[in-house]
Amino acid sequence: MKKTRLILLATLMIFSSLAFAQEKVDIKPKVSGFAQVRYDANFSNDFDMKSNTFFLQRVCVNFDGKFTEKLSYRVGGDFVRRPALTDAFLKYTICDAFVIQAGQMKTPLSIENQFNPAFDCELFDYSTIIKQLTGYEGGVTGIGALGRDIGIMASGSLIKMESKKGEKFGFIEYKVGVFNGNGINIKDNNNRKDLIGRIDIHPGVKALTLSGSYQNGEYFCDSTMNGVNNRWSAGIQFKNERIVVRSEYISAKTGRLDYVSNSNKQFNSTGFYATAGVWINLGKENTQKIMPVVRYERYDSDNTIHNNTVTYYTAGIYYLPMKQVNFKLNYQYVDPDGTKSMHNIIAILNYRF
Repeated sequence: MKKTRLILLATLMIFSSLAFAQEKVDIKPKVSGFAQVRYDANFSNDFDMKSNTFFLQRVCVNFDGKFTEKLSYRVGGDFVRRPALTDAFLKYTICDAFVIQAGQMKTPLSIENQFNPAFDCELFDYSTIIKQLTGYEGGVTGIGALGRDIGIMASGSLIKMESKKGEKFGFIEYKVGVFNGNGINIKDNNNRKDLIGRIDIHPGVKALTLSGSYQNGEYFCDSTMNGVNNRWSAGIQFKNERIVVRSEYISAKTGRLDYVSNSNKQFNSTGFYATAGVWINLGKENTQKIMPVVRYERYDSDNTIHNNTVTYYTAGIYYLPMKQVNFKLNYQYVDPDGTKSMHNIIAILNYRF
């Protein structure tokens, strides 16, 4: 373990020294961000309104800049969350095939976890399995980390290709990192680091992505016991200027402390989603766009529990009047096994700067 730490530290120091040896650039940061204003109305199976509310879903601000042409940085926060800090990392680009970054960042688990939720997600938010099984919300481990962690990660693009339209892309893209496994803004509380990696393959077409990711790690249960935290995902996406079709399956094995027997019991969680939408151009000069979009989800948080699966059916409209502003109106039908179903109406206004 000590040897691994020394290697990681030495590697980071070498890359940092190389980066600072380059010609310096203007280090003033570029400020950007986005906000999401959301309305939720929740109904029973008989369409009796149970609750409705306006709230701020996210208010994020990022500071991006460069120390040199190869060494960049980001510091970002979400002012709706506590603590507010979400991203803080240095990124050193040696070449397209090898980029290394260290700090607090998004982990490479899954396709959708990498998205900006306001503008890249076609519906009001990430799918349920992304929020529950990639460390975004608390989920089965209780670690709510916004899909992020603290560590060091390498990434790159391999085997350069060019489409008929002249678009250049890598046949293989990879990301692999070593992380605390304990979430954002928190020190590791065990001696085990999490290994998380993803490989994306673009088989001759930039718009098509075949993806697989894997996480092997542990998380803190109590002072005497850690719980296993292993995940794997398989996904496919086709996304161009007109069409988006994306689907992912995630399987998770989680260890949990049983206080009655004082033992670590493992259970499996599984989930699947499929999203499809088509852009339609609007306006005299096609400056506006609208997307009818649907999503199917199925999530089982613990397969040891009978009638534990929840199915979600979501349909909506994604309206993009300009690049900086969009509006999404969604209807969602929630069908839990063994209990009464629910209906949700979600409207969300997103803007960025």
